[in-house]
Amino acid sequence: MLSQAFKYNAGLIRGDGLPISVSGDTGTLLDRHGNPIRALKRLDAIHRTDWQGRQLLYRTARTNGLLHSADVSSAPWGLNGTTLSAANSLADGMTAHHAANTTSASQSVYQTLPSGQITGNSQCVSAVLELGSEDTATYTTIGYYDTALASFVAEVYIQWSTGNLTQLAGGKSGAEKLADVGPNGGPVYRLWVSGSGIAGHNGRVYLYPARVVGQSVTLHGAQLEDGEEPTPFIVTADAALTVTDYTLTGTSVAFGEPPADDAPYDVTYDWTGVAIR
Repeated sequence: MLSQAFKYNAGLIRGDGLPISVSGDTGTLLDRHGNPIRALKRLDAIHRTDWQGRQLLYRTARTNGLLHSADVSSAPWGLNGTTLSAANSLADGMTAHHAANTTSASQSVYQTLPSGQITGNSQCVSAVLELGSEDTATYTTIGYYDTALASFVAEVYIQWSTGNLTQLAGGKSGAEKLADVGPNGGPVYRLWVSGSGIAGHNGRVYLYPARVVGQSVTLHGAQLEDGEEPTPFIVTADAALTVTDYTLTGTSVAFGEPPADDAPYDVTYDWTGVAIR
């Protein structure tokens, strides 16, 4: 006779990366054979795989504080010694640009945030960058700037020939390679840096595409959020946008926004946890 413990364990599904069937903005948790699970015992994580790779989704709200986060040609983005030209985008809803240095090392693409944007807690700036086949940047810098102190809360640059980073200010930094060959023919990275400033001060996000006159890089988008590390990219328009990636009811998942059509990238979802067969 089987023990009760064996019977109980035999009725459980333990899995990492099990499929989710998605229709519109709703998903159903499946077992490894593609059948709906009967009941969920524990959910450890939900991931989405898209142009960013396999990304952890969040059940708590998160915000991109930048406006027009995926189109640096739109206000309130400003240009200093930089010209923009059209480039191929990573996904629907994003508008990419080749950003070329036309003047000096002080060239930039920037966005000044509303009054009091610096919280006093850790905040993270990230940018999705591509060294396309037409781009020639030696290195690209991003940073979060305190306009009252005239100094950077966080700043880092990537050297394109090696992928190495040099952090100039802040707490943590990193760069995730998203693609060896992006839509403009070159490597795509998400470069990020975080730091803590003085609460109540005004902040400004700077992107320095290339510090050498005549060089360029492709800008796909940028994000400013709370925390030490970046979360999945949020496309914004005329206002900052707060999203809750998903809510769970039983074995059904309601996504905060319908899955985007990210052609040529397939979008898939998976879950990790324990379920009852």
